[in-house]
Parts: sequence; structure tokens; C-alpha cells
Amino acid sequence: MARRVVANVCVGKIRCYSWQIAREKTKGTDTLSDKAVKSFKPKDAPYKKSDGKGLYLLVQPAGGKLWQMAYRFLGKQKTFSIGVYPEVSLAEARESRDAARKLLAKGIDPHANMQEEKRQREAAKPFGTWANEWLAKERADGLDGKTMTGKTRYVGYLKEEFGNVMIAAISRAAVLSFLRKFEQDEKLETRDRVRSAGEQICLYADVEESGYNPFRPFGKQLLKNESTPRPALTRSADVADLFKKIAAPFPRARYGDVVGHALRFISLTVVRPGEIATAEWTDFDFDLARWTISAEKMKMEKEHVVPLSRQALAVLEGAVLAEVDVLAAAHAAHPERFTAGMPRPPAQPTAVWINPPKAPPPTTEENRQ
Repeated sequence: MARRVVANVCVGKIRCYSWQIAREKTKGTDTLSDKAVKSFKPKDAPYKKSDGKGLYLLVQPAGGKLWQMAYRFLGKQKTFSIGVYPEVSLAEARESRDAARKLLAKGIDPHANMQEEKRQREAAKPFGTWANEWLAKERADGLDGKTMTGKTRYVGYLKEEFGNVMIAAISRAAVLSFLRKFEQDEKLETRDRVRSAGEQICLYADVEESGYNPFRPFGKQLLKNESTPRPALTRSADVADLFKKIAAPFPRARYGDVVGHALRFISLTVVRPGEIATAEWTDFDFDLARWTISAEKMKMEKEHVVPLSRQALAVLEGAVLAEVDVLAAAHAAHPERFTAGMPRPPAQPTAVWINPPKAPPPTTEENRQ
């Protein structure tokens, strides 16, 4: 009998202990309800309403309600922000709390993990977005307008093909097929510049330094882009022969239009094509036979003076008399390239190669008058 009583007592104790453990596990957990969360009103100072296991609702004086979780990591007290109520419901806040506790059990800081996930989401951008950022960086680095125009054109080809694709999803085979389209059009130089731009964009986007770059140079898969050597003319007879060929009209030659005048003029002045394209009548001094290019138009941003031979002056007069206006449309499309605006009489600034006035530039005798 005594043994049976003891057994009953022991059984009772075991049952009581088990009930107490269960009670301790659930004590202070999920104490809030949706109705209670909605009913909390703002006070003069912020206050907290606990839901258990570190989760609480922070009620702000302005009326905002924030879900937060208090925890300790490596001996330090920390706070993990879950979200704003009611955008984040009570059930969703509890799910985030439980997920955070699982991370803590693995030795991972929930706040640091959230920051890493956010960074990865921001880095997960399509190729087109990275391309735009790279162009903006190149522009901010101070590259000149002409260089940026070329880069923008090459990036345009890339964005048209891969703009909405993640870089990790761009295969080497897809890039190879894309580049071979330029080979079919016999545009090997453009092909190489487009590939190089793609490689630079992927290098810029590789913030994790994974090393993956689908635009890295190809070997034997692409045609060789071999340039034809054009050695400089060093013999006087060869130079004279070249000038005669440039100066003399021949079948199918663009002799009398703007291109013909510009080619002859550049052969006599040896300047960059862009400097000729933006020349204005006021840049020329016909008394001193010289052409002063302002610093704003020069690549090195320094004023440049070009002596003009009688042949160069004759080309200018020919450009006026020929009334070449082939580039008038270009002027209308890109007025920022010309400081002169639309053509005006020679006495005022006028772009030389864009629909020049009918009258020739003033002669030395007219200038003296």
C-alpha cells in the first residue's frame, strides 16, 4: 500500500513537473492580439508592448507603430527592426522573429544578415542598369564629349541585346553569337569596341570580385581584326603627289561638296576633323593668313594658331562660292557643337562648313576699309 501511494505521489509529481515545463515554455509568448495592436494609442513618450521572445511593438508619439526585436549577440544588446504596422502584420512579425531566433541559434547576427541580403538585392541589377552607371562614371571622370559619344553608341548596341539580362545569365555563347553579327556586316572595329565596352561594364559590376566576365577576349572564335599598315610619307615627291591627288577632281570624287572642301583643307592644315567641323568665320584672320582655334574647341583646352597657305585660303573661298549645305541637318540636330548658331553674313560668327554665305570672306583690302 505504501509503495502504491509513493507511486501515486511520484506520478503526480512527474505530471506536475511536466505541466510546469510546458507552462514555462509558453509563458510570455504571443501575448498580443490583432485587436490589441490596433487599439494602442500614442502617448507623450514612446512605449513598448511585448509579444514575447524579444518581439515588441514600439508605439511612437506621432502614432507610428514599429515591430522590433531585442536580442543579445556576442554579449551585446542589439535591436532588430522588422517593419511598420500595419504593413507588417502581427503574424508576419512573429514569423520574422522566429526566423531571427533560428539565425541566432546558428551564430548569425539577424541585423547583419538583413544588411547583407539588402546589399545582394541592390547588386542584383540587369546589365542595362550597370551599363548606365558605368557610362555615368566615365562621364564624371571627365572624358571629352567625342569619346563619350562613341562609348554611348557602343553601349547602345549592348543594351539592345542584353539590357534586361542579369550578368550572371549572359553566357559566352550568347556574346559570341552577338559579336558575329558585326562580322557579317564587316564591322570588325566596331565589334572589338563593343566587346571591350561590355568587358569594362562587367568589371565595374563585379563588386563581389567573382571574376565572371562573359565579354572577356575571345581567341580563335572571332575573325582577326588586322589593320593595314600605312607608313608616313617621308619623301618630298610622295608628299607632292598626294597633294596633287587630293586637289584634283577625279571620277566619282566628292570634290565640290562639303566633304571635298574639308578634305583638301585638312590636308593643308593638318588639324583634327572636329576642329574643322566647328570652324567659324571669325576664327580666321585673312590679313595675317592664320586660323585661331579657341581653347574651348581644342582637345587640350589650349588656344591653337594654324598658319594658312594661299592654297588653304583658296579652299575657304571655294567653300563659300560652292554654297555647300550638306551638314545643315547636322547643325540643327546638334546645335551645342557650334557656338555660332545658324549661318549669318561673314562679318558675324558663322560655321564655315555649314551652309556658308554666298559672298566670299572679306579680302585684305576690304578689311582695311
